[in-house]
This record gives sequence, C-alpha cells and structure tokens, in this order.
Amino acid sequence: MSVKVPVPASMLVMSPEEVSVCLKPPGFDSDLILRSDVSLLDRVWVGHVDYDTAVGRGQIVVDGPPALSRALPRWFMWSPMATFVRACRERQRVGA
Repeated sequence: MSVKVPVPASMLVMSPEEVSVCLKPPGFDSDLILRSDVSLLDRVWVGHVDYDTAVGRGQIVVDGPPALSRALPRWFMWSPMATFVRACRERQRVGA
C-alpha cells in the first residue's frame, strides 16, 4: 500500500555561488516558478527521468520568461550519478 504524504511548497533560491531551499517566501519576486512533485524532481535529478520528457508530459511546469525557462536545466548541479544513470537508461532503450 502506498500513501502519499503532502509536502509543503518550498522555494529554490539559486545564484551562481549557491542554492538554498526556503520553506517560506524569501521576500523578493520570483524569476521562475517551477511546479512539480518532489519525488519526480528527485528522479529527474538522479537521471531516472529525463527533464525535457517530464516537462513535455506536464509533470514539471515552469512559469516565467521563455529564455529563463529554457535555461533552467543548465542551472542545476545534477546528481554525480546522473550521467551514468542516463547512459544506462539509453543502453536499455536501444537494447544494447
């Protein structure tokens, strides 16, 4: 049996130097708003789910200026394992 526990909204405050997670609004306007299930974001971060695929399916919704929305995936520091997980996923896809 699976039980879904609601997770409160949180904000990622990202700068070139650091990323912070805030549980309360940080006190300034947002450049982008990303809406998604936190467990899906974890699977994207690790590389089990492709970011563009999740966006295309509406599982991740990004609101804001189009140029910033397109740049968002390049801002993340992906899991150190993401490259290997993606490569394994691709090998399985092509049947290698």
